[in-house]
Amino acid sequence: HEAIVRNAIADGVDVPIRLEAEKAGIVELQYMLRDERLRQYTFDALPPRGDKYTRASPVAARANNNRLSVLSRSWTKAFLDELAQFPNGAFSDQVDALSGAYAMLSKTPNTLQISDNIFFD
Repeated sequence: HEAIVRNAIADGVDVPIRLEAEKAGIVELQYMLRDERLRQYTFDALPPRGDKYTRASPVAARANNNRLSVLSRSWTKAFLDELAQFPNGAFSDQVDALSGAYAMLSKTPNTLQISDNIFFD
C-alpha cells in the first residue's frame, strides 16, 4: 500500500491510480479509498481480460522486437528473471503488473502515447 501511495504522490493527482480488479487489487483499492493522502486521486479498477499468457503477449512482442527498455535499478535483475521464467516460473506478479500497465497505457486515448522505448523506474 505504501509503495502505491509514494508513487501516486510522486506522479501527482493528474495521473489516475489503476489496479487490476481481481482479488488483491480490490482489497488494495478499498484501503486506498480510505487513505486521506489519496482523496484527490482518481481510481480505476479494471478487470483483466484473458489468461495471463494472452495478456502478456503484446508487451512480450514489443520486448522481442527490442522496443522495450528497462532502467537499471536494484530490482531490475529480479524483474527480468521473473519475465524470463514466465509462464513456467514460480512467480508472475511482475509479469501481471507489466502487462496490465502496458495494456492501460496503450489504450489511454489522447493522454499518453507509447514511444519506441518505455522506461520503468
